[in-house]
Amino acid sequence: MASEPPEKKAKTEEANVLGPPYRWLLPDCRCFYSENLYVKRIGDLAIDRYFKLEDINTDAAKFWQDNHDVKLPEEATHEIKSQIYETVRKESKRRLELSAVYRHNATACKRKYVDAKKMKFPELYPAQGMSVPNVSPAQMADNPPDVAPGLPAAEVFTPEFLKAWSAMQKGVPSEEAGLRHVHLECFEIPVFSEAFSAKLKEEILHFKGFQDDGGTALPHQFPNNMNRSGCILNEIGLGPLMDRLIQLYIGPLCKAVYPRLLSEGFDAHHSFVVAYRPDTDSSLGVHDDNSEVTVNIALSTLGKDYEGASLAMYKHAREKHPQAKPGQQYLWKVPAGTMLFHPGEMLHEVLPITKGFRLSVIMWLRSNNYRKKHGCPLCGSAEKLIYQNDADNKELRRLPSIGLTPDFTSCNQQAELWQQRD
Repeated sequence: MASEPPEKKAKTEEANVLGPPYRWLLPDCRCFYSENLYVKRIGDLAIDRYFKLEDINTDAAKFWQDNHDVKLPEEATHEIKSQIYETVRKESKRRLELSAVYRHNATACKRKYVDAKKMKFPELYPAQGMSVPNVSPAQMADNPPDVAPGLPAAEVFTPEFLKAWSAMQKGVPSEEAGLRHVHLECFEIPVFSEAFSAKLKEEILHFKGFQDDGGTALPHQFPNNMNRSGCILNEIGLGPLMDRLIQLYIGPLCKAVYPRLLSEGFDAHHSFVVAYRPDTDSSLGVHDDNSEVTVNIALSTLGKDYEGASLAMYKHAREKHPQAKPGQQYLWKVPAGTMLFHPGEMLHEVLPITKGFRLSVIMWLRSNNYRKKHGCPLCGSAEKLIYQNDADNKELRRLPSIGLTPDFTSCNQQAELWQQRD
């Protein structure tokens, strides 16, 4: 049989990194490009505010007219305001380029890291689209499937989690199954075993320090403009692992706990790592998430790996300026391997880290059907959603249908590289 032409191979490779069975990262709504554009600080001045930019070519006068209700610090001079405007334009451009950069980076990581077998733990990189056992949830509960070849469930998860998951697969209510209700609609449970938490953390640190044969780090983006030091797991090759973790275990549990949000299932996840250190991303302002349900899994232990940096949970809200009145505070302080999950609409922040290095895995679970009925969680509109469907009403995986394609020779959207740390 004749081999595929190079251009066809390239297209096939690029398409395959988009994430079956779940869509990865691609924006859901046009508001992503123009609203909720966050500015953390300008120089030493904390801004911690969200802005909107109608169009990348909107001039400064129109920009400030559209953002007249944003309360700035008293120290914000005319020069500071000019820098805010330019920062917002830069962020809007980053978002417009994000999908193209993602496909470019994911293809490079797959070729130079995964296919080249440069990873530290190959078992964390299963093939895409692995089949799911064709049995009922109750039958699966009695025989938990492997997360992937070489990753049996008993080695990945804690006995406490598997017991709760098994009970909920059989219809047992969440609190009777062993989930700990900690605040409003927030629940927690130890999910990853100590060994698996350490393995996943070590693999992420290995990637962040990796360089190819030419001494160049692999291209990868930061997760969002609030977290500049992490990475997108789907982009660096760990998407199939996240698919399996979510599809078999974490997703069904979240669907059972939050039927109002996920009763019709979920179609996408944005899975990434956030990192906090005193000298880089030291905190995270009050915000809600672009998700129906958010899963937060600690890979570091308070008191052992870091000090400060507690996750503060507040109230249910989708507010334009969430910093104003976030509500009653609950502080989440847990060891590595513990999972907190909550509706994406809940306001939360990360308080300043004072010492050490804190690392967490975040999963944003998204439902097309929920958004089509209730609108985008960030702008509230269903009219701006940019899903595309085929004749059978199945979602097509959108490629360059919107946005900009940057000059990759000068593209500089890479997340910070981490040095080896104790």
